[in-house]
Amino acid sequence: MHLLLLLLLVTFLGVLFRNHRRKYSFAKLWPEMEPVYPLIGNGTIMLGKSDPDRFDMLLEVFSRSDRLIKLWAGPKLVLCTSHPDLIRQLLNNEHCLEKPFLYDFVGYYRGLFAAKLHSNLRQMCPKDGSKFGSIAKRGNG
Repeated sequence: MHLLLLLLLVTFLGVLFRNHRRKYSFAKLWPEMEPVYPLIGNGTIMLGKSDPDRFDMLLEVFSRSDRLIKLWAGPKLVLCTSHPDLIRQLLNNEHCLEKPFLYDFVGYYRGLFAAKLHSNLRQMCPKDGSKFGSIAKRGNG
Protein backbone atom coordinates (compact mmCIF):
# COMPACT_ATOMS: atom_id res chain seq x y z
CA MET A 1 0.00 0.00 0.00
CA HIS A 2 2.78 2.44 0.91
CA LEU A 3 4.64 1.55 -2.24
CA LEU A 4 1.56 2.35 -4.33
CA LEU A 5 1.13 5.73 -2.63
CA LEU A 6 4.81 6.51 -3.14
CA LEU A 7 4.56 5.54 -6.81
CA LEU A 8 1.49 7.77 -7.28
CA LEU A 9 3.24 10.68 -5.56
CA VAL A 10 6.37 10.33 -7.69
CA THR A 11 4.25 10.08 -10.86
CA PHE A 12 2.23 13.16 -9.90
CA LEU A 13 5.36 15.19 -9.13
CA GLY A 14 6.94 14.03 -12.39
CA VAL A 15 3.92 15.19 -14.39
CA LEU A 16 3.94 18.55 -12.59
CA PHE A 17 7.65 18.98 -13.27
CA ARG A 18 7.27 18.07 -16.95
CA ASN A 19 4.34 20.48 -17.39
CA HIS A 20 6.30 23.26 -15.68
CA ARG A 21 9.32 22.68 -17.94
CA ARG A 22 7.11 22.61 -21.03
CA LYS A 23 5.26 25.78 -19.99
CA TYR A 24 8.49 27.78 -19.72
CA SER A 25 10.47 26.08 -22.49
CA PHE A 26 10.31 29.23 -24.64
CA ALA A 27 12.78 30.93 -22.28
CA LYS A 28 15.37 28.18 -21.94
CA LEU A 29 17.99 29.96 -24.07
CA TRP A 30 17.84 33.28 -22.22
CA PRO A 31 20.40 33.98 -19.50
CA GLU A 32 19.23 33.68 -15.93
CA MET A 33 20.32 34.95 -12.57
CA GLU A 34 22.32 32.34 -10.66
CA PRO A 35 21.84 30.47 -8.36
CA VAL A 36 18.35 29.16 -9.03
CA TYR A 37 16.75 26.83 -6.50
CA PRO A 38 13.72 24.63 -7.23
CA LEU A 39 10.41 25.98 -5.89
CA ILE A 40 11.96 29.10 -4.32
CA GLY A 41 13.74 30.54 -7.35
CA ASN A 42 16.25 33.36 -6.91
CA GLY A 43 14.69 34.91 -3.82
CA THR A 44 17.20 33.54 -1.33
CA ILE A 45 20.11 35.52 -2.71
CA MET A 46 18.30 38.79 -1.94
CA LEU A 47 17.37 37.91 1.65
CA GLY A 48 19.19 39.79 4.37
CA LYS A 49 20.80 42.32 2.05
CA SER A 50 20.40 46.07 2.22
CA ASP A 51 18.69 47.98 -0.59
CA PRO A 52 21.98 49.29 -2.05
CA ASP A 53 23.38 45.73 -2.07
CA ARG A 54 20.26 44.44 -3.86
CA PHE A 55 20.53 47.23 -6.39
CA ASP A 56 24.21 46.49 -7.00
CA MET A 57 23.40 42.81 -7.46
CA LEU A 58 20.67 43.55 -10.02
CA LEU A 59 22.94 46.04 -11.79
CA GLU A 60 25.60 43.35 -12.10
CA VAL A 61 23.04 40.85 -13.43
CA PHE A 62 21.75 43.30 -16.03
CA SER A 63 25.28 44.16 -17.13
CA ARG A 64 25.78 40.50 -18.12
CA SER A 65 22.69 40.51 -20.33
CA ASP A 66 22.05 42.52 -23.48
CA ARG A 67 18.26 42.39 -23.67
CA LEU A 68 16.44 39.92 -21.42
CA ILE A 69 17.23 38.01 -18.27
CA LYS A 70 15.21 35.38 -16.40
CA LEU A 71 14.47 35.60 -12.71
CA TRP A 72 12.40 33.11 -10.78
CA ALA A 73 9.92 34.32 -8.15
CA GLY A 74 9.26 30.94 -6.65
CA PRO A 75 7.92 28.75 -9.45
CA LYS A 76 6.93 31.78 -11.58
CA LEU A 77 9.12 33.06 -14.39
CA VAL A 78 9.82 36.80 -14.39
CA LEU A 79 11.45 38.30 -17.47
CA CYS A 80 13.40 41.50 -16.86
CA THR A 81 14.90 43.93 -19.32
CA SER A 82 16.91 47.12 -19.23
CA HIS A 83 16.97 47.68 -22.99
CA PRO A 84 15.15 50.94 -23.92
CA ASP A 85 13.47 49.56 -27.07
CA LEU A 86 12.04 46.57 -25.21
CA ILE A 87 10.85 48.78 -22.36
CA ARG A 88 9.06 51.04 -24.87
CA GLN A 89 7.35 48.04 -26.48
CA LEU A 90 6.28 46.70 -23.09
CA LEU A 91 4.88 50.02 -21.92
CA ASN A 92 2.90 50.44 -25.15
CA ASN A 93 1.48 46.91 -25.09
CA GLU A 94 -2.08 46.71 -23.76
CA HIS A 95 -1.46 43.26 -22.22
CA CYS A 96 1.33 44.61 -20.01
CA LEU A 97 -0.60 47.40 -18.31
CA GLU A 98 -2.00 45.38 -15.40
CA LYS A 99 0.05 44.90 -12.25
CA PRO A 100 1.53 41.42 -12.14
CA PHE A 101 0.73 38.82 -9.52
CA LEU A 102 4.02 39.72 -7.88
CA TYR A 103 2.58 42.92 -6.37
CA ASP A 104 -0.03 40.87 -4.51
CA PHE A 105 2.38 38.07 -3.70
CA VAL A 106 5.02 40.35 -2.21
CA GLY A 107 2.53 42.82 -0.73
CA TYR A 108 4.27 45.78 -2.33
CA TYR A 109 1.73 48.56 -2.67
CA ARG A 110 4.06 51.49 -2.10
CA GLY A 111 4.92 53.09 -5.37
CA LEU A 112 4.69 56.19 -7.43
CA PHE A 113 1.01 55.68 -8.19
CA ALA A 114 -0.14 53.06 -5.69
CA ALA A 115 0.85 54.66 -2.38
CA LYS A 116 -1.82 56.23 -0.17
CA LEU A 117 0.05 59.54 -0.15
CA HIS A 118 0.04 59.73 -3.93
CA SER A 119 -3.65 58.86 -4.19
CA ASN A 120 -4.44 61.95 -2.08
CA LEU A 121 -2.20 64.10 -4.26
CA ARG A 122 -3.80 62.74 -7.44
CA GLN A 123 -7.23 63.82 -6.22
CA MET A 124 -6.01 67.41 -6.06
CA CYS A 125 -4.78 67.39 -9.67
CA PRO A 126 -7.37 67.86 -12.42
CA LYS A 127 -7.44 65.17 -15.08
CA ASP A 128 -7.79 67.60 -17.97
CA GLY A 129 -5.20 70.12 -16.75
CA SER A 130 -7.75 72.96 -16.73
CA LYS A 131 -6.28 74.62 -13.62
CA PHE A 132 -2.90 74.84 -15.27
CA GLY A 133 -4.08 76.04 -18.67
CA SER A 134 -3.50 79.72 -17.87
CA ILE A 135 0.06 78.99 -16.73
CA ALA A 136 0.79 77.09 -19.93
CA LYS A 137 -0.65 79.89 -22.07
CA ARG A 138 1.46 82.53 -20.31
CA GLY A 139 4.58 80.41 -20.68
CA ASN A 140 4.06 79.93 -24.44
CA GLY A 141 3.12 83.43 -25.26
